[in-house]
Amino acid sequence: MSDNPSKNITKNRADLSQFLIHLTKNGSFRVYEPFMKNPGHYLFKGGDILEAKDSLVKIIQQKSILARSPFGHFQFEIPVGYQSKGMMPLDWLLSVCFSETPISELSSFFEATQKESTNVNKYQKYGLAFSQSLIRSRGGHPIFYFDSNNDLIVDAVNKIGHPSNRPQTKTILPLFESFGKKLHSKLEGSTDYRWEREWRFVGNFNFDLTEVAFGLCPESEISEMESLSQNVFPFIDPSWENERIKEVLNSKRHTHLVEAF
Repeated sequence: MSDNPSKNITKNRADLSQFLIHLTKNGSFRVYEPFMKNPGHYLFKGGDILEAKDSLVKIIQQKSILARSPFGHFQFEIPVGYQSKGMMPLDWLLSVCFSETPISELSSFFEATQKESTNVNKYQKYGLAFSQSLIRSRGGHPIFYFDSNNDLIVDAVNKIGHPSNRPQTKTILPLFESFGKKLHSKLEGSTDYRWEREWRFVGNFNFDLTEVAFGLCPESEISEMESLSQNVFPFIDPSWENERIKEVLNSKRHTHLVEAF
């Protein structure tokens, strides 16, 4: 029997990747705490400031990517203070994010956030890559993008998140993300993050160092980061061309990764 054609396509197309990458950022992440005056509600405390390199170091040391923030269309139904009418449990939406963007296209992440007017949440050249098959086997999934300009679609998505349906739809609620006009803001404008090709894993993502395919960091820090990770997996600079990546991986005897680039 012949090989699965889809596997060959995945290997041969430059716009497809066999890896999912978690990039770290310079900036803040949202912090919530229980609102004692109203059980089941939360207070939004703002954000703790982190540096991208420090975040990656902690991830490697802890062998865990922490799900610090809620994500998705339904995050706006999390009860905050006295104002919210919804009762979406916060922990249902706490997720870890990955991208299936090929290494050669990661520059778009850095360029996009560098053009923003604030200094918050700017992607940097630090991260970890895992095989797509590993994330899938753990329950990770691509997010569902839907057009916010399509009222019929929006209505259908909202019905999925209706309180009466939530016990049955809990596992997919973190996966919905809109593009088009902003649905949850009084500000005018639109948003579209489909280019991130995002996957989400609900809860903390724990891993063994042997399950990491490779790490990302600036070339000048590769030796430091490989030492931190006990040389279990290689690091590459995401600004390198594919030929340079292959050359380095071959020199470090990680030949099983070479054909993926």
